[in-house]
Amino acid sequence: MHDILAEIALLSESLQNRNMTVAYADKLIRRCIIFIDNLKKKSGTKCLEARVAIKEGNFCGVTLIENIKISSINPRQLLTSVTNNLKRRLFTTIPSNEPKSTSGSVRTNSKQEEYDTLLKELNVLERDQWPSEKPPGFGETGIERVCRVFKLTGSEIKNGYRDYLEDSSRVSKELNLLFN
Repeated sequence: MHDILAEIALLSESLQNRNMTVAYADKLIRRCIIFIDNLKKKSGTKCLEARVAIKEGNFCGVTLIENIKISSINPRQLLTSVTNNLKRRLFTTIPSNEPKSTSGSVRTNSKQEEYDTLLKELNVLERDQWPSEKPPGFGETGIERVCRVFKLTGSEIKNGYRDYLEDSSRVSKELNLLFN
């Protein structure tokens, strides 16, 4: 439990960063899911400490007494539950009030593709994703599509984006709408 909470605390602190973008937040959440899921195969440091304490019957000078009435948590089930809950909190293009599809995966796959495309288009806002030589009009198609998704005025934001490409240390008021 301690290993899981430490990872979620790290994720929470990272997501509170004012400069966080949707694409990077998605990456951090997915990384956290992978880390927690990996705890099924390789125990975390606190879990290993707990196992040693149980084996020795002593934790930080306190004698441990086995209590038959207390049932332990199934660690694999806990880890699966936590990762499933985190996966449900990933960004999506499906509104939460939209009824579930009975046909299943075709609709889900198209929504997943739509979401993946949105993330790729948002990458044009990430300086570390830019090529060293940016061609004229770099990223503008993606900016226009993202503006449509978020119902923002494309022409003002496009000009703000061009300014941002020239000097990425300044974010215009218009482009800041898209960042937010």
